[in-house]
Amino acid sequence: MILLTTSAEESAEPYIVALRSVGIRDDEITVIGPGRRTEAGAFAARASGIVLSGGFDVDPSRYGEEVLADGKVEAIPDRDELEWSVLDAARELHLPVWGVCRGLQVINVFLGGSLWQDLPSQHATNVRHAAPEGGVPHATIAHDLRITAPDSAFGALLAPSNGTPTGVNSRHHQAVKRLGTGLRPIAVAGDDLIEAVEIDRTADADAWWLRAVQWHPENLIDLPVQRTLWDDFAAAARRRAEEKT
Repeated sequence: MILLTTSAEESAEPYIVALRSVGIRDDEITVIGPGRRTEAGAFAARASGIVLSGGFDVDPSRYGEEVLADGKVEAIPDRDELEWSVLDAARELHLPVWGVCRGLQVINVFLGGSLWQDLPSQHATNVRHAAPEGGVPHATIAHDLRITAPDSAFGALLAPSNGTPTGVNSRHHQAVKRLGTGLRPIAVAGDDLIEAVEIDRTADADAWWLRAVQWHPENLIDLPVQRTLWDDFAAAARRRAEEKT
């Protein structure tokens, strides 16, 4: 079973479509939101993999900061509670975890890192991270990646063999500020903001499988590089399911 966390069940559909496209059946996916946080640990115990989806901001109190007065921070503390419980269980059970956008930020803070609460006011850049006013289609490419760990399996997935930079979509106003303990940066944007991370497995090949990206690959599933990321997670979840049987 794949456990998918979200703010509201109606926002889960793009992630379900992405999982379905790599062979995960609908009846193998369980979606939980803030209203079911007391059940998080029990669901995680039955899961073979976790997807932390995008959504609202992480409460800054989680990383020891007050909310910026003009930072447009929108937090759902109950969702933070839900995903902290899920990650506690996932770490204990060595469940593969795949984080998307907010999911990366949650993972980073869970592991002791911090966030830029509002990039426009705290870390101005000419790289487009948030959708412009009026919005754009969710599959619109916003910027390219620079792979910082080409020696890693994750980095290799993000670096096409033809040498062309991988382009990604982007719609976030927060990002990694201080990297969480044990995380390895895999890719950055042109302004050096971290775009992809994983648990550093260079010292221990059997370490917890955890990867996350700051963009939205569920909207780019038609692109081979982006689909490969979902394939990779699905394979890790299947391996874990086999180990549990």
